[in-house]
Amino acid sequence: NAGIWRPTDPIADDWSKAQADWELIVNTNLRGVFYTGRACIPHLLARGGGHIVNIATDHICPPPGFATGGGTRMDVYDASKWGINGLTQSWSKRLKSHGIRVNALCMDATDSEMVRFAAGAAATPAVVAQWMRPEQMGGLVLDLIAEGPDGRTGENIGAWMGHTVALAITTSSAPNRAIAASTKCRVSLALRTSATRANTSRPVLRSISAPTASTLAWVSQMAMRAPFCASTWAMPLPMPAAPPVMSAILPSRFMTPPSYVLRDRDATANH
Repeated sequence: NAGIWRPTDPIADDWSKAQADWELIVNTNLRGVFYTGRACIPHLLARGGGHIVNIATDHICPPPGFATGGGTRMDVYDASKWGINGLTQSWSKRLKSHGIRVNALCMDATDSEMVRFAAGAAATPAVVAQWMRPEQMGGLVLDLIAEGPDGRTGENIGAWMGHTVALAITTSSAPNRAIAASTKCRVSLALRTSATRANTSRPVLRSISAPTASTLAWVSQMAMRAPFCASTWAMPLPMPAAPPVMSAILPSRFMTPPSYVLRDRDATANH
């Protein structure tokens, strides 16, 4: 994995910086994964199978109770990582019948050059002690590969500070609408309630200004079932009953006071 980050601001950045940021970050984070994957796939096909593990981010697969997305100056970085999600999903479907599994690791702060650079002087021993260790990520990847050719594929595997770093128990995945267009996906079925739009079977989403505890609990359980985010804490649960109000806004971890401050806005961090 080759990854890079620098602060990007849709308000403060001028056009030339925006272009330069896009070229640097997307070319490294997304084009690099694309080229590497496309280069190795023919060799994996020739040997009858194998494993591809992309490096995404916990911005795609966040800890329980938090929304997706990074901070307010991470639009280009997050776009590059969501692009990796597209590669992971598409490749996993196309290559599954050839014995090639494709997954992505979505990790929280892990002790690395990039994280230490971003933290700057705030990377005190107490702060660093909270971060995950590189060997934990390595062990997670080894466990993933050890599942063999019949193991999970197409999953974003979350790993976060304060949580056990281990593979989740796999659950059945939702059908691919591009392959089985007539089958409604699991999430759509869950959103259907008898109280919405009598005499129609279409699911209806109702918005609210402030999420209730029951709604947040339901959304959290739904997130545990979401096929794109197979986190380290997920367990196979029965589908929760949907509350009367169908949607809520989950909090962002990046809108609360950060545990470390970013360095100069034009700095660049590599990992």
